[in-house]
Amino acid sequence: MKQIALTIEQMEHLKNLGVDTSKASMKFIDVYPSCDYSEDEICEFIPVDCRFNASIYNEGGKTFTLQDILELLPKFILKDGLNYDLTSDMHNRIAYEIDWDIISVGDINDYSRLHTEIDEYNFLDVCYRMLCWVAENGYLNKEE
Repeated sequence: MKQIALTIEQMEHLKNLGVDTSKASMKFIDVYPSCDYSEDEICEFIPVDCRFNASIYNEGGKTFTLQDILELLPKFILKDGLNYDLTSDMHNRIAYEIDWDIISVGDINDYSRLHTEIDEYNFLDVCYRMLCWVAENGYLNKEE
């Protein structure tokens, strides 16, 4: 099964970084008695606003989906007078980089990219790591 939401460990890490997790759109439910919501377990997820029979299932907490993370990430970061836009491609890569339309090819260098995350298989993890980096570096919820 493909990962559709962050694990409890990932959500705890984000909380420790000061990320507001109250707007997470999914929640874990314990369908299997032994489910501990770890990365190795197969657990079920349902939308936060979905009602279910709590006597049958145990709610394990809220979690972010890919869309939740993308909505939290700043669309741009202003640093040292340069505007780094949030960009992505179809190769599981996300980055903050200068708009390619405003710089010439000869100007492309290490200063053109502020930060990049890439993973061969999992775009959710790529975006999670970018959200961690943004929070760790004080760019989350920062007035631009």
